[in-house]
Amino acid sequence: MDIWLRMPVKEWLPTCWYGGYLEQLPDLLVGKFPAAMGLSGIDRWKVWIVETPAERVALLNALSKPVPMRGNMLDFASGPDAAASKIDRSKHYGAPVAALYEPPEPDWPWITLFKLPSVATAGPLSRELGRGVYSYEVDPNEAAAHERLAQMGAIMAITGNYPEMIIRTGGARHEETCEARRPT
Repeated sequence: MDIWLRMPVKEWLPTCWYGGYLEQLPDLLVGKFPAAMGLSGIDRWKVWIVETPAERVALLNALSKPVPMRGNMLDFASGPDAAASKIDRSKHYGAPVAALYEPPEPDWPWITLFKLPSVATAGPLSRELGRGVYSYEVDPNEAAAHERLAQMGAIMAITGNYPEMIIRTGGARHEETCEARRPT
């Protein structure tokens, strides 16, 4: 294992904030795993769904520490993921939404976020979803992201379920957007 994995996450994981551009949408913190980890495509990206300012602070604090190890594997679930993954079974998130998050800088992915109204609406699928209501897809470019939305729209038309589709056109809400880090 490379010694840099024992360093705080923020020292080796470049990150970008994708601001939730409407009240009902969460912020996303996207991390890009270093090439040394041997990941490619969508596996190269780590996405955290951040709903509140308190979670943002907790996540940033967690990224200031090394990721716990479980054997020879990084254990994000008991590390930074725990700061922004709590499920609120009583919360109603509003109408279903598909939102497209534009990358804040070149060479970062497009993120399509899907949000269901509640954990109860998600049913058994909630165990597979972020916070029981969120799913996301990572696309390398705008064309792929728009194609995903078009495919999703066609599927929804067949089922008769129409989530609100929101295409992001605004800038990030946060002063800082991307922080580049390099493993040493």
